[in-house]
Amino acid sequence: NRTIPSLALAGALAVASVGSAVGQDDEQVTLQYWAWFPPLPTTEKMIEAFEAENPNVDVEINVLESTVYQDKLPLSLAAGDAIDLVAVQSGAMVDQVKGDLQPLEPLLEEHVGADWADMYAAKAVDQAKSLADDGELYILPVGALGSAVGYYNVEMFEELGLEVPTNYEEFKAYADAVTAADPNLFPVVYDGSPWFQDEILLTLVGQTSPNFFNDIRYGDGRWDDPAYIEALTTYKQMHDDGILSLDTLDIDYGSALEIFYGRGAPIMLQGTWESGMLSEGFRAENGIDLNEVGLMPLPVIAEGGTPSIRSFIEMGLAVPSASDNPEEAMDLLEFLVFGDGVDVWAPTLSFVPAKLGYELPEDTLTTEVAQESFEILSDLVQNPSSDRNNVSAFSVVVGDGIIEVLNGADPAEVAAELQSEWESGRYIS
Repeated sequence: NRTIPSLALAGALAVASVGSAVGQDDEQVTLQYWAWFPPLPTTEKMIEAFEAENPNVDVEINVLESTVYQDKLPLSLAAGDAIDLVAVQSGAMVDQVKGDLQPLEPLLEEHVGADWADMYAAKAVDQAKSLADDGELYILPVGALGSAVGYYNVEMFEELGLEVPTNYEEFKAYADAVTAADPNLFPVVYDGSPWFQDEILLTLVGQTSPNFFNDIRYGDGRWDDPAYIEALTTYKQMHDDGILSLDTLDIDYGSALEIFYGRGAPIMLQGTWESGMLSEGFRAENGIDLNEVGLMPLPVIAEGGTPSIRSFIEMGLAVPSASDNPEEAMDLLEFLVFGDGVDVWAPTLSFVPAKLGYELPEDTLTTEVAQESFEILSDLVQNPSSDRNNVSAFSVVVGDGIIEVLNGADPAEVAAELQSEWESGRYIS
C-alpha cells in the first residue's frame, strides 16, 4: 500500500512501502530510508530494484521537501528514532548530526570489502571527511556536482556556423559571429544573480590558480590575491568586448532557462545540476524543445590556464546509531553507491557518480555530442580546481562586489573590500 501526497506542498511527506516478498529463512526485515532526493518516482524505482535483489527486505521511504528535511532529520536522529539509512546534505549538516551516525569505514570494510576505496572516487572520501571536525567518514556520497559549465544548442551552432570556443580569442570571435547573425540574440545567457556571478568568477580564477578557493575556504588565502584581481579585470573586459552582456544582470535563473530553451542564446552558463538536458529522454519528459544539447567547459581566459570547475559531493548516505538493521542498511547503501542502483538514478544526470569507472546505460545518451559531453562533465567534476563548499551568505556579498566592478568600480579596491568583509567574523568559514 502507498500513500503519496503531492511533493509540491512545502513539508510534504511521502511514505511508501514497496514490496513484501518473503526471503531466506522467512525473516522479513523492514528498513526505514529517509531522503530528500532524487524525486519520489526515481526513489521508488531504486527501491523496487533493491527489493527485487533482496526479497527478504521491505523498504519504507520517507521523502521530504529539502528545507523541511534539513529541519526534521537532526531532530529525529537526536530523538533516537529507528531510522536505518539516511541521506545527509553536504555541508554543516554532517558535523551537526555525526554524533547520531555510525562511522562508515568499519562498516564498508565489513560489508563491501577491504578494497571498497579502490572502487570509489578518492576526492569524494576526502571531501566527506573534511565535513566532520574529527576527520572521520560518516557519509558516503553517491556522487558530486559542480559549477560553472556551458550548455550549447547544437542545432543553433550548426545553423550559424559556430565552433565551440576554448579560449578568449575564440570566445570573442564566437560572440561577434552571433551578434552579426542576429543582434537580438544573447551570445551567452546566465542567471545574473549575485550568487552565480561568484560561481562564474571562481570558475575563471580556478583556470590559472586552481587552489584559490580552497586556500580561502580552508586556509589563509585572500580575496585580494593578484589572481583574483586579474580575473575580475578580465571578466569586466569580457563584457566590454561583447562576449557577455550587462543585460544579463537583470535575468534570473528561470528566465535564463527560458531564453536558452527558446533559442534566444546559443550558450547558457549554469551548474552541472542542469546536465539532465543532455539526455533526449529528459528533454522530452520536461517539454524542452531542443534537438540536441552539448556541454563545454568555460573557455580558458588567460594564457597558460586550463579548463576549471569547482565541485563538491552531494547526497551522502549514512547509517544512524539507532538503526535496528545496520546490516541490511549497508546492503542498501552498497546497492545505491556501488551496485545496480546507480543505473537507476545516474541517468537523471543530477550527479556524477562517485563509483569509479561507471558508464551510463547505453540508451541514456544517444548521440556522439551527448556522450562526449558526459565525458567532459565527468572529468571536470572528478578533477576540480577547488571544492564547491560555499559559504552561501558570503557568495552573495562577493557577487555584489563583482557587479560593482562590471559597473565601473576598481577591481583591486573591490577585492580589498571583500577581504576586509571576509575577515569581519560575520561569516561561518
